[in-house]
Amino acid sequence: MHRRIARLLLAFVFAASFYRAATQSATTDEAFSYNLFLSGSWSRLFGGYDAAHHVLYSILAKISVTVFGLSEFTLRLPALAACLLYLAVAYRLCRRLFPDGPLFLLPLALLTLNPHLMDFFSAARGYGLALALLLLALEQALGYLEAPSPNALRRIALILAFAVSANLTTLVPATALGTLLSLTILLDPRLGDRLPARGRFWLLTDNFFLPSNLTAFVILILPLIKARPDHFYFGASTARESLHTLVEMSYFHHPLPDRLAAIVPGPAFWYPLWAVLFPLAAAAALLACLLLVFHAARRGGFSTLNLPSRALLFAGGTLSLSVVILLAAHRFAGVRLPYTRTGLYFVPLLILTLAAMTAALRHRPPLRFALGWPLTALGLLSLAQFAAHFQCNHYGEWRFDRSTKRIVEIIRSDYLRWPRPKVRVGSTWVLEPTLNFYRRRYRLAWMSPVERGNPDADFDYYVLLTEDHAVAAKRSLRILFADPFAGVLLAEPPSPPGAIDAPPARE
Repeated sequence: MHRRIARLLLAFVFAASFYRAATQSATTDEAFSYNLFLSGSWSRLFGGYDAAHHVLYSILAKISVTVFGLSEFTLRLPALAACLLYLAVAYRLCRRLFPDGPLFLLPLALLTLNPHLMDFFSAARGYGLALALLLLALEQALGYLEAPSPNALRRIALILAFAVSANLTTLVPATALGTLLSLTILLDPRLGDRLPARGRFWLLTDNFFLPSNLTAFVILILPLIKARPDHFYFGASTARESLHTLVEMSYFHHPLPDRLAAIVPGPAFWYPLWAVLFPLAAAAALLACLLLVFHAARRGGFSTLNLPSRALLFAGGTLSLSVVILLAAHRFAGVRLPYTRTGLYFVPLLILTLAAMTAALRHRPPLRFALGWPLTALGLLSLAQFAAHFQCNHYGEWRFDRSTKRIVEIIRSDYLRWPRPKVRVGSTWVLEPTLNFYRRRYRLAWMSPVERGNPDADFDYYVLLTEDHAVAAKRSLRILFADPFAGVLLAEPPSPPGAIDAPPARE
């Protein structure tokens, strides 16, 4: 019964992601990446770099649009494949942590229904693919402790290399997980073919370090040699801001109707809670990992640990070590901290860490009661918040693009009613990539390429976000379409520039 519920949950999540991939408007980041790297010849994939260029995903998306033609859905096909992989791995991990009863349903639901995660189950970005591969590498690392072999080690190396190639932000957790796996092998002869310490080092070099680094190098080297420091522009300035953005996109993904917003916990509850709970969880995970290393050394190796303890070692260790790496890089090298999606990997790592802690204490009733019940209550409350924010019509970080596709369709329909030699569209700068994507998508040769400039000039149509709505009043524009939720409107001048005859009357 419980497995059937879990499968229904996963089917629901994938169906929602499939629907979103097929129906939602392209976003500015998807369009920017397509316009700059995927349109044109294959050489463009490797001829430059930008933080929006998620190389492995771009390669897979290029194959998809080349084979099936350009559309939002074909651009997002690799994300849907990654969604299937993520759901399968999440199910296996939760099922292994809680093999009996319905307890595994709660962490599984938290791993799949978080609206921030759900966005990247279908959006044509590399985050979802990188996340699925990272979880797969973690699962394979757990399996390695059970049945170590050079082939398994090489498999983990390749998976981590692909994860980093799918999205460079995954370098931090991939490094953390790789470091933990390497330490277990170096400290435990049974995990290293019972070789002496020097032999275990060369085993790691030949079967882990070289395959992972060479694979990532081959995929990333050509774009990365074109990278400049100013390409890495997206990030938070403080740890508080970084955590705040993750909580915001998970619990306040978009504005809710007043009646619904009144009954769910607000920022005054969630922000202070996670400001305390996340550092505590990371510190507790680090302490637990140290204790597990000590315990393994006394009991004869890491293979003697039970599955929840192994999961805590790898998930909790990856979480805490990632925090340490990021804070050190920020402090000593000025590297910006994760901001919203660039720290997305912390969400599943935290859920798996807390689930592993709970599972590890199942046979210690006092501790299980002290930890398990509060975490269960927090999980259920979080699910209620996620359910309130469930939707299938926009991506949280690009809500302003919710109606861009519809706007271009209105312009195209209008042109068919009243053809002109050239149509010029002025827009708020952030919408430029998406408008130009749809210009290519629909082959609108009569539409001039949209430029990033001041929309307060003479155009045939204006696509304006909130910060530029004053242009509509200043120029007495006629509003053709408005989406208050997205903050966007489509407008035109009372008499289009250069027109001899006025356009047909519109209802």
